[in-house]
Amino acid sequence: MKNKKKMNFWDLIVITNIVFCIIVWCIIMPMKNIKNLEEQAIILQEDLLFAQKLSMESDTYLLKKIEEVDKLLEITDNEIDKQLNINTEKINDVKNILEEKLEQRIILSEEEIEEFGKLVMAESGGESFEAQKAVASTIINRIIHQKFPDTFNEVMYQKNAFSVTFDGSLGRYETSQSVKDAVTLSLFKDYSNGSQYFLNEQLAIDQGYEDNVNQMINSLDVTIKIGEITFLKEK
Repeated sequence: MKNKKKMNFWDLIVITNIVFCIIVWCIIMPMKNIKNLEEQAIILQEDLLFAQKLSMESDTYLLKKIEEVDKLLEITDNEIDKQLNINTEKINDVKNILEEKLEQRIILSEEEIEEFGKLVMAESGGESFEAQKAVASTIINRIIHQKFPDTFNEVMYQKNAFSVTFDGSLGRYETSQSVKDAVTLSLFKDYSNGSQYFLNEQLAIDQGYEDNVNQMINSLDVTIKIGEITFLKEK
């Protein structure tokens, strides 16, 4: 049987150090783990707070976007209503224009109305508004009457009808507002008692046309006299 070796001093020191290290490790490691857990808990708490903040900001963002969408929808609805109102107004305007056209005695183009105004200006620009309306009416009456041509241009440029249409002076006349109004009104109503002719008797006589004046007076019916202008119609 072998004899047991006795533990010397140095062996005791080594064993003591080993035991001490084990004790220290057993104490420190759990503390280190606890510290790590605390740090992880803090990080997790911060993450939770950040997530909560993001959630709140996300809710705020969503609410803001919802408000913006609602506002856009409201604006769109308003624009649609506005456009519908505009379209309705345009339709009503067109309807009124059509109804107005149907009420007119005759339909003329813008170019014809412009020439019409110059003709009335040349023939009665210095006369009263009543006379201007009557002069304009006689021209419309000629277009309507079966004895005369059927269109405005044919009536206006009929031979020996109006001197300003063949002597080149028509373009020099600037239509006054009263004449424009007289022309417009004559499209809807006759202000000459059905006349197709008009003349300034005294002016025509002074210019040497007394025979022509007498012939018109004898062959036509006098309907009305406004100022110096006498209006006549076919018998």
